[in-house]
Amino acid sequence: MRQHRGALLVLIGAMTALGPLGTDLYLPGLPAVTGDLDTTDSVTQLTLLGYLLGLGVGQFVWGPVADRLGRRGPLLLGLGIFIVSGIICAITPSIEVLLTARLLQGLSGSAGIVISRAIVRDLYEGRELTRIFGLLAIIFGMAPIIGPLLGAGIMQFAGWRGTFWALAAFGVIFLVMTLLLLPETLSQSHRRPASRWEAWLAPLGHRVFMTNALLLVASSVVMFGYVSYVPFVLQVERGIDDVSFAWLFALNAIAVLVGGQLAGLLARRVPGHTVVRVAYGIAIIATAFVLLAVALDWPDWALLLALWIMILQIATIQPTAIALAIEPFARGAGTASAILGGMQFLGASITTAIVSAVFGSHGEVMATLLLTAVTLAFVIAIVGPMRRPRREPVTGPMP
Repeated sequence: MRQHRGALLVLIGAMTALGPLGTDLYLPGLPAVTGDLDTTDSVTQLTLLGYLLGLGVGQFVWGPVADRLGRRGPLLLGLGIFIVSGIICAITPSIEVLLTARLLQGLSGSAGIVISRAIVRDLYEGRELTRIFGLLAIIFGMAPIIGPLLGAGIMQFAGWRGTFWALAAFGVIFLVMTLLLLPETLSQSHRRPASRWEAWLAPLGHRVFMTNALLLVASSVVMFGYVSYVPFVLQVERGIDDVSFAWLFALNAIAVLVGGQLAGLLARRVPGHTVVRVAYGIAIIATAFVLLAVALDWPDWALLLALWIMILQIATIQPTAIALAIEPFARGAGTASAILGGMQFLGASITTAIVSAVFGSHGEVMATLLLTAVTLAFVIAIVGPMRRPRREPVTGPMP
């Protein structure tokens, strides 16, 4: 396995990005879907909501299944369904079929996210686990950079349906690579029945897991809030044109790559709980400057610099918090990963949607949401247990 470990990590990282790519690749085609399928913008937006809902809910299914049956089989099944649902999306005759297929695509795409994290936990532990999650975050961070650009290019030649053919093609590539490169990483001794409540209650009752899970949710609220609000703040309120916005968005996405690399480098030198606490402290300062920039109408460069520093901190926090949460669960890593990912996607998306619906999409709302999230997370990081005692065995709950 060691000689193929590098290629395996690339595959795992790509599969974690496949789910988000299903959104980023599709974004440029939204207006065309509305016209071609004779529907409304609000209904077309539901195809995004249904996909994101599937990404969140599906993790609660795939994680326990992977703990019971192993990693390889469920992952291959998820990729197969992802391919089929992508083809259905590409040939859909109506918006109703597209909505159903997108939900199915999200449910299946979540398999790559949750099972990939469980595979990493099967193979690594300790600070090496944090380093690997940092490396995977770099691959994951490529999705928001490449996705919209690739989607726009596909639109020029194959229309919005071509983006779904491309997603199906990615699924085929990953399925073949999984067959060739991925061995079963979960031993028989670590498998556990998916129906036992202990598998679910163990992470929820584990204080270290819950602390880091809440920190991950808070960081995801920041990222979801940023992605949801920044087009309105920069384009509508600040008058930045489409081309400039695309470049600025890509520049901020680079902060995700830098943060992932930084998390990996720090993992061997600094305890993970220290990294998270310091990063959240810096994030508070950065988001405070974001609030001042929008409230006092500071120059664009000041706002963008504060946002870039904030994103860098969040990108450093996320792989570290994931590793700290999953590390105690050598057994039941799939279920723990499912709870972690489900909380991350559902908690962040629901929070952002409620804030947007109640308070609108102004810059002050964005900045207040970001500052509130990082401040609460900093308090949790200070008062909550973030690491297991040194003498506690890294085995997780017994089946």
